[in-house]
Amino acid sequence: MNGIIHDSRVAAGLGYLIADWCVETKRTAVPEDLALRHVAGRANHERNPSRTGYGLHFKGANTPGPWARSNALANRILHAAVERADGFAGARGAEAPWRLEAALFVLGYDLGSDRR
Repeated sequence: MNGIIHDSRVAAGLGYLIADWCVETKRTAVPEDLALRHVAGRANHERNPSRTGYGLHFKGANTPGPWARSNALANRILHAAVERADGFAGARGAEAPWRLEAALFVLGYDLGSDRR
């Protein structure tokens, strides 16, 4: 399996979607198997996907071990999503995860104005 990058923007984008799912399904906590780590944004870009109003919190990544585990988890989630979607934005096979990665990269650039 080819890995996608798991930088602060991709992590924020995926965390944002996980938080949306938690809100829509009325969860009061992020399930442990979806609890990705986040890294603070640079240049005043907000990249923490937590929703404090809903009690949904993602921990920060301040050491390499938790970030590496988060990276592996994110890759498993994204590859499973691509398999279930049977193609993403017209992409199939090896190209599909890269398109999903690009979409999350853009979504997670700055979550500050997208909070609900």
